[in-house]
Amino acid sequence: MDFEFRHSTFDDSIHAFFSMEHHALGRWFTEELSQQPDTISKIELVIEELQSGKRHEWKLIGRTLSLELHRDQALIVDNSLGIDCEEDLQEDMNLYDSELTATCGLEDFEQALMSFKSFVKN
Repeated sequence: MDFEFRHSTFDDSIHAFFSMEHHALGRWFTEELSQQPDTISKIELVIEELQSGKRHEWKLIGRTLSLELHRDQALIVDNSLGIDCEEDLQEDMNLYDSELTATCGLEDFEQALMSFKSFVKN
């Protein structure tokens, strides 16, 4: 999964750019997480609990996008779709719009989160 973080020279905001199939992840980092960077430590703790088996899933509903974490994957869904993230999205639903939904492995998500955390600190 390819991604890059940049600071805007106009307003010092943070923008995340992800590969096309993970575009919704970039939107989530830009629109949700960059507005609440203190959430990073909470998400880190949840990932640790998922990996150790203390938790099975976790959901964070944002203003425009929601994040759902499972033991092996991360799912981003645009809230405008009206989909309850707790329902499993089936592959044969043909619900593929990279701007509205994205999924990746939990380890890949964790790596992106750590990179974002490091970027924000600098």
